[in-house]
Amino acid sequence: MELDHFSAKENDLIKKSPPPPTKTAEPTHPLQEVAQVLGNRAFGALVSDAVKRFQFWYFNRTNAPVPDTIWEAYANCFTACSGAKIWDPATIGLAGRTREFRRNFVGERSEANLQRDVDNQAVGRSFALRQLECDEASRAAAVTPGALDLSAPVRHYWTPSDGVYAAPVSRAGSRLPATTASPRKRQD
Repeated sequence: MELDHFSAKENDLIKKSPPPPTKTAEPTHPLQEVAQVLGNRAFGALVSDAVKRFQFWYFNRTNAPVPDTIWEAYANCFTACSGAKIWDPATIGLAGRTREFRRNFVGERSEANLQRDVDNQAVGRSFALRQLECDEASRAAAVTPGALDLSAPVRHYWTPSDGVYAAPVSRAGSRLPATTASPRKRQD
């Protein structure tokens, strides 16, 4: 399946996923299932592990610190895709608009932009509806210009050696791009 907004190389990364997990209970109204989504620790662990793997993957691909805008966009996309396969797109769409979902599963800060996040989640739900593998499709979207909204200001970076650290700030107060040097080395 070719996706118009992905390059040929990124399209090669996207593979069909196995069928979504089967539900154990009778289907309910999406609003009733939102509480099940928000209280699901196993789902939270799944997302957390995926984001950690994404950070390593992106760092190894670019050999540069990973901006929080990239990993948060990936997290919104991946979480919505995975959740839509476990529950359904309507349930995850409702859950994704709650502050708890965005804070607990995606790890966002409170000032994050809801519309940007909802748009990135919509991309993930579309991957689930097309039966794409969530991790690979979300990674491809994160590195394809225009596929996800990466317009948030960068506030943090991540590297394997330093973990998460604040983005450097200029004397005027604006954030500066990260360098490949760790924050510890820049202080020397």
